[in-house]
Amino acid sequence: MIIVDTSALAKIMIEEKESPALRGELQTLSDHGEQFSISTLAVTELRRLAIRLGISAERIDPVLRPFRTLRLTEAVLQLAGRLSHKQLGTLDAIHIATGLITEAQSIITYDAEQAKAALSDGINVLQPGN
Repeated sequence: MIIVDTSALAKIMIEEKESPALRGELQTLSDHGEQFSISTLAVTELRRLAIRLGISAERIDPVLRPFRTLRLTEAVLQLAGRLSHKQLGTLDAIHIATGLITEAQSIITYDAEQAKAALSDGINVLQPGN
């Protein structure tokens, strides 16, 4: 399983320089049987981003639909609170903890601090187009 964080979901919703490579990589990995998951946190973050940017709600569901949504659990929150990375923000820690709890082999993120922390915790980082 591969965790997809909000920085990657945003590149699906909003066209950025990495967007074509990201969509291509998601398709290739999906064609090879990879499964993708997002946290309920990512759903909330993407909806808030859309509101801040004035993007209509109708554009959000097609972005989220292909992904399995994982509920936030007490175990995820407890682990996120214990991650030792000093520069890692709370929400990024929750994405990493979700990956660790679900034993995801990779995370797709374009957040530098989150990527660094994920790698040090043994989660492979994918950043198509970066």
